[in-house]
Amino acid sequence: MFCILSRLLLDAAIVSDCTTLSKIGDVINAIVDRLTHNDLIKDVSGLPALSFTEYQLTWSVNQITTALIAVFHSVKDLGLQLRLLRSFPAFSPASALLQRRLALAFFFDERSFLMKTAGNLVDFKAIRRHLNRPEFVVNSTTDYSDLAAAIVILAIGIDDGDPPPDGASKETKAAFDHDVDTVAQKIKAMFNQINDTGAAHMKRTDAKQSLESFHSTLVYAMRTKQKAKGGIWDEEEVIEKQKGVMSGFARREK
Repeated sequence: MFCILSRLLLDAAIVSDCTTLSKIGDVINAIVDRLTHNDLIKDVSGLPALSFTEYQLTWSVNQITTALIAVFHSVKDLGLQLRLLRSFPAFSPASALLQRRLALAFFFDERSFLMKTAGNLVDFKAIRRHLNRPEFVVNSTTDYSDLAAAIVILAIGIDDGDPPPDGASKETKAAFDHDVDTVAQKIKAMFNQINDTGAAHMKRTDAKQSLESFHSTLVYAMRTKQKAKGGIWDEEEVIEKQKGVMSGFARREK
């Protein structure tokens, strides 16, 4: 049932019908909450049932995970993946976690993310490495629609980045912010490499907007501490300005 309902979210006609989409979402959410609650009781046999947050939504492989694995293996088009994720009813902590799991499984093309717990989903170092793959290199063969979809899928999967708790040490928070910054720098570099001048490059513009939105989320909403302003330009911009000046000087010398 869950797998069938999830596949219905791939249909553009259903997604565009608010009434039908709402009903499907209500059923999916009810299934998710019922099954995860039963698994929590089973996993903590003899103990009183606690909240989803206290158990970090951990449960053994169950009907929902099996259904998500089937969806993961059958939906490979990035546009359809994004449509499914955007239409998925993340109304509760449990369904929101499932949405994030599926998003990261799509982004990395790795089904193991469908079984990860809430606190172990986001690995910024792995994300940074994955963004170095050929499909994220901006060049003449880049599919900008796929690039935009992949970045939005990543943003859904990361969500708030699972930051350290308020009581964490300064070192822990600083390490988290550093990891966020490494991804933000890569996203900004990709943004700068896209030339979208002219009305003929709307797909490039859409990709740049997706990158810019994600970069803003990383820098201004995800870091535990806002970066100190270093002047008119940040460090990356200063380096790019210096490169431009030196290349211009070299051309004049020739």
